[in-house]
Amino acid sequence: SQLEDNTGKAAKRLGLATEQLSALHFAARLSNVGVEQLNNSLRFMLKNLSDAARGQGEGKDALAMLGLSAEGLRGKSAEQQLGAIADAMKGLTDESDRMNATLAIFGRGGEDMLNILESGSAGMRQMTEEARKMGAVISDESAKAADAFNDEMDRMGARMEASTRQIVDLFIPALTALAKQLNNMGPVGTIGQGGIGI
Repeated sequence: SQLEDNTGKAAKRLGLATEQLSALHFAARLSNVGVEQLNNSLRFMLKNLSDAARGQGEGKDALAMLGLSAEGLRGKSAEQQLGAIADAMKGLTDESDRMNATLAIFGRGGEDMLNILESGSAGMRQMTEEARKMGAVISDESAKAADAFNDEMDRMGARMEASTRQIVDLFIPALTALAKQLNNMGPVGTIGQGGIGI
């Protein structure tokens, strides 16, 4: 349930459907790309596409290098945008151009995204479809249910902690008085030459 909850919250932050993001997570794992790395790269991609649409940022020039534009990608899902960028990357024969475009669109650390992009949109569709067939896709309903369950578990944990504190608080005065009484009794025994005395 924690996986569903985390995926749902990440999808909400990115403005994506949970099903869509979980399918991309599956494709990322098959491409040896970490889930958090993918989430960060998608966040940078969406931000840079938004900046490019306003004529700002490095993403605008990177898209132009790929023969794409923010206007042409507008209205597409993140999965479709990623696929379009992946297909356009195949047209770049110079490795340094590919790397520069990747960093400009996906941000620092985006070089790992090349592992996903090299498969193109067809390869990405194949991986996400495989995820759906295997039941590895998380629905919005599952994510919401997991979120609600975890919230209730957190509430129950907080209630148990409060009950424990109340019990401890109830006995602390008596335990403190007992400890004080024992400390005031003096030494329990003495050790002399003749042995131990009580």
